[in-house]
Amino acid sequence: MDEGTLQLVLDAIPVRIFWKDRQSRYLGCNRPFARDAGLAEPGEVLGKDDFQLAWREQAELYQRDDREVMESGVPKLGYEELQTTPAGGRIWVRTSKIPMRDDAGAIIGLLGKYEDITGSKAAEESLRQKTEELERFFSLALDLLCIADVQGRFLRLNPTWEATLGYRLEELEGRQFLELVHPDDREATLAAVSRLAAGDTVLNFVNRYRAADGSYRVIEWRSMPYRNELIYAAARDITERVRADEERRRLEAQLLHSQKLESLGVLAGGLAHDFNNLLTGILGNAELAALDSRDRKTADCLQEIQRSSRRAADLCRQMLAYSGKGRFVIERVDLNELVREMIGMLEISISKKAALELELTGPLPRVEADASQLQQVLMNLITNASEAIGDGSGTIRIATAAIHCERDDLRATYLDDNLEPGDFVLCAVSDTGCGMAPEVKARLFDPFFSTKFTGRGLGMAAVLGIVRGHRGAIKVSSEVGAGTTIRVLLPALREGVERAEAGMTIAPDGWTGSGAVLVVDDESTVRAVAERYLERLGFRAICAPDGEAALELLRESDVAIRCVLLDLTMPRLGGLETYRELQQLRPELPVILMSGYNEQQAVERFSGGGLAGFLQKPFQLERLRACLRAALEPGR
Repeated sequence: MDEGTLQLVLDAIPVRIFWKDRQSRYLGCNRPFARDAGLAEPGEVLGKDDFQLAWREQAELYQRDDREVMESGVPKLGYEELQTTPAGGRIWVRTSKIPMRDDAGAIIGLLGKYEDITGSKAAEESLRQKTEELERFFSLALDLLCIADVQGRFLRLNPTWEATLGYRLEELEGRQFLELVHPDDREATLAAVSRLAAGDTVLNFVNRYRAADGSYRVIEWRSMPYRNELIYAAARDITERVRADEERRRLEAQLLHSQKLESLGVLAGGLAHDFNNLLTGILGNAELAALDSRDRKTADCLQEIQRSSRRAADLCRQMLAYSGKGRFVIERVDLNELVREMIGMLEISISKKAALELELTGPLPRVEADASQLQQVLMNLITNASEAIGDGSGTIRIATAAIHCERDDLRATYLDDNLEPGDFVLCAVSDTGCGMAPEVKARLFDPFFSTKFTGRGLGMAAVLGIVRGHRGAIKVSSEVGAGTTIRVLLPALREGVERAEAGMTIAPDGWTGSGAVLVVDDESTVRAVAERYLERLGFRAICAPDGEAALELLRESDVAIRCVLLDLTMPRLGGLETYRELQQLRPELPVILMSGYNEQQAVERFSGGGLAGFLQKPFQLERLRACLRAALEPGR
């Protein structure tokens, strides 16, 4: 190939080509090089050096590179440097220089080439800047960002992972993420990864990751694949949101439960109140008829009516207990003493194959309670524990303790009606019986619910109502085959708090009185029974169907009224309003309150005291005798 042809070939190559002698003077170049040097033809370069061409500012650097290559005989390849253009601009070039040798191997010059990489250099710089921006975004993002492979390894994570899980990034990158996934979530996580490997996008996927402290965080993911090799994912720690949702659902369920209790309690309380009025007539008339009966068979029938009426009255008390209005005689109760007093009765109430154990911690603070109601609670719990053990052998344990409950402790109980944290007395009944399935446990306190047979009774519903009436709480722990523990929490009475105990002693048989007693009740049956009872006790009864009639009688009658039997709930003018008017009209007149509700609920409306007594309906002769004697002879 002749020299002209070679030049044509070199000119067609876009890469700039040149060659120099030992003094770094140009011996030739191709046309692209000549243009960069500001020359019209390649031949114009002959004999010139870098100081005489367009890039004179870099001439010294270029000649130093020339000397290095020619003196060492080692090529210098692919290095980057700045070059000045004929117009005075600056471009980036990638240069390579190799020594030229003669036939004997002596270095006679060098051959070089360079290419303009300004465009790619700008692209690299742009990419670098964007990469830095992404790095800053990656590191500052509050969400969890990660890149993983389809084999399940973390490749890249942002610092939010450290704050969320507590591991250092070096501990996580390269690690199989399934190692951290909750065992129950691994199958679903593998399925999600398989979908990503197949090219699908996975949105709103939730699983749990183990943190460095051993706890689990709930993570929600949005992931997409890249070339079926990598997984790009953005995630968010939603643990607190999940907890808040669970707490909201718990509160909603608690509210529904409380509303159910409240509505059923109102119904039960109202029925008990009205039924007690009816029972007053039934029981009172049966007792009066039995007292007057001369016929043995008739007397037996009347006694049976009284027994049935008393059983009905007991059911009313259970209904009041379920409604949370069943505390009748309030006193300071030592729970350990109460359990010890009941031990004989409890032992005969359980299966002969069941062993009863006590773990009574003392001394205990006292609780303000109705002892008989607490006995009913304990008897119900012991009976249920015995039935859970069944025909086999087992153990029933009664434990007591004084504990302090915080707000979180009370949230896990039944009847968490915003109970105040504080000191409580615990009574726990545990058994080694069959335990309860979740669906049975959920209905444990439903009225008349039983796993034995239909229509068992109020049972645990009454227990719940009694505890509710005492401002306490219940916690139930049970698993099928692992037994049951029911813990009853009652507010501990602070030291130094005293309360007058309600209730009256029964007057000795035979006490009678004299004079007139005003009976105020809207139920004619109650008025009739009270009138006949009073006659037997030596009194004359004057009856009024409501408060207004009673006040009118007192104002207009010349009869000396010694005492008033006043019903709580009446039309026109209720018991409380009538009592206030009586206090204005005759402040010295003793007033005995009558009600189908319990004493606490009835009497607490009469703030400031002043009542001479309380008669719980249905009442009988001896109870009325005791109340009248206490009201008329208070010093005895």
